[in-house]
Amino acid sequence: MISDVHGNLPALRSTLEDIRADGLDRLCFLGDIVNGVSPRECVAELMDWQGELVCVKGNAEDMVCVRRLTDFPWRNDQRWNWVVPKVAWWREQLSPEQRAFVCRWPDRHALNGGLAVHHSPVDDAHRSKSIEGLPDEFVRLVFHGEGIPGDETEEQFRENLLLLKEEGFDSCFFGHTHQPWTITVHGVMFCNVGSAGMPLDGDPRASWVAWRAPHRAKIHRVDYDLEDAIARIARSDMPGAERDSYAEMFQRARHHSGLE
Repeated sequence: MISDVHGNLPALRSTLEDIRADGLDRLCFLGDIVNGVSPRECVAELMDWQGELVCVKGNAEDMVCVRRLTDFPWRNDQRWNWVVPKVAWWREQLSPEQRAFVCRWPDRHALNGGLAVHHSPVDDAHRSKSIEGLPDEFVRLVFHGEGIPGDETEEQFRENLLLLKEEGFDSCFFGHTHQPWTITVHGVMFCNVGSAGMPLDGDPRASWVAWRAPHRAKIHRVDYDLEDAIARIARSDMPGAERDSYAEMFQRARHHSGLE
């Protein structure tokens, strides 16, 4: 299980090498790979995976798969004026074959009694919910789920727990917050697989999870060539101020200081 690569090619390559070294050939990717400086190369790594591969969409894949991007009604709004240029750039980096590959990914995937999503089961249920004043085809350009923070109490897991039990799942895997952890609540295992490209838990090493059903989930951390990743950021022409914060977040494994 891997998630949240954010276009970090050196981190993804090291993570996949570590997974192969562990003897695993079944890979589940939980979204957010195109939103970074090397989307084409990162998607190519997934497409070249020699083994079983399952992927679900993250926020970024939702965005690049919106068809009429330039018709986004809020494109000139100060809060959302970054959306069209940045998403257009991500799309331009991908080949037509890669875009088709990414846009075939489902929002969720069931496997061996477990559910794989990007944010959380609750967020997934609201992913396409109508927003006043915005045509439904553009909702996924602005939707950003809360995910499941690792410091939640058992009571705060309640809504996600009910959804999982209603559907008969005994485990749930997700990313989105870039912080790996695992906990079992009333017989259901929740596992945040962290980030294989931009960890935000204070440890700059990439993370992935080995899962052996039903409840054996082990978090792995992987060193990678951070200098190479930072050099790729410096060479990139990806638009937006966010690009300039990537190097700091890669090094500190924390949110950009301007956002804290």
